[in-house]
Amino acid sequence: MHQEYPNKIAHVLNGDDDALPPRTLTPAFYGCYDWHSSVHGHWLLARIARLHPDAPARGGRARRLR
Repeated sequence: MHQEYPNKIAHVLNGDDDALPPRTLTPAFYGCYDWHSSVHGHWLLARIARLHPDAPARGGRARRLR
């Protein structure tokens, strides 16, 4: 969740200003290879938090879900 690259971007560029780094284009997906991976990772963290609310790493997961 802390590594920006590699990153698969699928954007239509209408000009030079549209060519930006992933952290700017899609900050919600930061640290994931693509949006699909991000959705799976987010869902997994939310599910673990719901099923195991007393798990030791709960605080870290909660921060990442915000």
